[in-house]
Parts: sequence; structure tokens; C-alpha cells
Amino acid sequence: MSCFYQWFTAAITESDAFDTEQLLLSVEKLKHGQAVNISKYDFRTYKTTYKTDVSKPRKVNPSDVILLEGILIFHDARVRDLMNMKIFVDTDANVRLARRIRRDS
Repeated sequence: MSCFYQWFTAAITESDAFDTEQLLLSVEKLKHGQAVNISKYDFRTYKTTYKTDVSKPRKVNPSDVILLEGILIFHDARVRDLMNMKIFVDTDANVRLARRIRRDS
């Protein structure tokens, strides 16, 4: 879900930090057999590639299985309604911190 962070000043744990409309549009297209371009969010500059043209977005082709992940992926009912199956994985805080450090450095 980090691909859908907006250029924002809010904390990234807040639901309004995500471009939910873009996420919904992308998932709908994938579910209907259309490829989508997914931007990359840069945690150092707080910008997404589709808003800055830093690099080309990644093309994602439709598939029978679409995985969505993120700390607030279940927050919006519209996103939840697009899912056929939901799985929550509880990860140890030390593992989460190590992943963030590796991602942001």
C-alpha cells in the first residue's frame, strides 16, 4: 500500500495519508483484466513517482490473485469490499522496525 501514499504532511499511519481513490481504481482495473501502472513511494523525499516523474511507474498485469498489504489496508470499507479473502499477519515490533530501517535507508 506504500505505493499509494500521497505527497502529504500527515503521519503515514493516518488513513488520509493514502490515495485511496487511486488504490480503488487500480484494484478495480486489475479485477477486470486491465494492467495498471503503480508508482513507487520514496520514503526519503515523501513523494510518489507519478507526481514527480522521478522514475517510471511499475506495470502490474492482472492476475487471478491480487495481494494488497499495508498497515491500514482494512481501514476503508470500499477497499475491504473488493477483497474475496482477508488475512492479518501480526509481526513482532522488532521485525517491523528492522524492515522500516532497511526500507528507509
